[in-house]
Amino acid sequence: MIELSYYIVLAITLIPMLIYGFLLKFSKRNSAEGNVLNENSERSDHRPAGGNKVKVSVIIPCYNEAFGIKRKIDCFLSQFAEIGMASFEIIVVSDGSTDGTNKVLKSFAENQFVRPIYLNQRQGKANAMNLGHRLARFPILLFSDTRQIIPQGTVGQLLSYFNCGSVDVVSSTLQNGNESSRIRQFINHLKVLESETGSTISIYGALFAMRKECYQPIPTNLILDDLYVSLSAIANGYKTTIDSKAIVIDVELKNFYSKERVFRLLCGHLQMIRKANFNLSDLSFKHLIYLYSQKYFKLTAPILWALLSILALFNSSIGMWHFGLTLSAITLVVLLKKSVAISISRYVLLLFRSFGKLKAYETPLWEKSIEI
Repeated sequence: MIELSYYIVLAITLIPMLIYGFLLKFSKRNSAEGNVLNENSERSDHRPAGGNKVKVSVIIPCYNEAFGIKRKIDCFLSQFAEIGMASFEIIVVSDGSTDGTNKVLKSFAENQFVRPIYLNQRQGKANAMNLGHRLARFPILLFSDTRQIIPQGTVGQLLSYFNCGSVDVVSSTLQNGNESSRIRQFINHLKVLESETGSTISIYGALFAMRKECYQPIPTNLILDDLYVSLSAIANGYKTTIDSKAIVIDVELKNFYSKERVFRLLCGHLQMIRKANFNLSDLSFKHLIYLYSQKYFKLTAPILWALLSILALFNSSIGMWHFGLTLSAITLVVLLKKSVAISISRYVLLLFRSFGKLKAYETPLWEKSIEI
């Protein structure tokens, strides 16, 4: 009975990932006329300068970002000037800020392109995004957070997708620190492969662009707003993709998965199942596999591994190769990249700690961002 249970859990762990790999390898690729820009693409219709043909509303939700909001507004103004953009607006929704953010925004009073919105009470990022969507004047929406650094050329790279073609949502690519980690490189590569075989399930909420009609209002208090945007778009037949050249720089990986962030990720993924106002059944089997593999596997894998380890303790033959294989895998990762092993170990420990706090998982309000 122990042996059978072990192999059932092992199958539950491995089969979805094997199917995921099969789909990425053998699903039909987009044609040469498609809009996915992979690492080797040099197509002329996706050069940054092409972004000036569209009209865009930038939407920046912020809370207590007095030391970063000016830098972000100036960044967009600079990048729009670079591509000769004339029809744009920058909507900044100050969500009950109390630290001087509003004073900084008022310094842009003479700038016709900047539209600050002041909310008296903090209502959460989802509400700020919904408000920005309702107030937007232009057909392309560009959502941005405040903390991250956007290298020159990234904005034009994203907007160029809307000059032609059928892409509806385009995500930037996350880089942790000055040099992307191997873990991040691997995750980003999987998103590119997903894009090439249909739509990527995962967009990066710190910077993405989309057609206004594709936006579905985000339910109040929903934590994972970016995941909701991509899932609702795909469920309604729209196409989502990621641009590997549109880089956005965030904090290093070791700081990215803080205990607060790991807890919010766990809560957010559980909340998505319960509170999304569309049915997950609206997604195709392929996209359900993509969703599990990109988002939920990193939550279930440590639990399933722990369960396998417990079962292996009660069967000597299984235990020998289970723990031998586990030790070999850990040793290999440590030898190849010690920092990767530390990051994974820290994440797993934080994840298990987070399970003890799930009673308080209605946490819609985000805390002050880490500066980079």
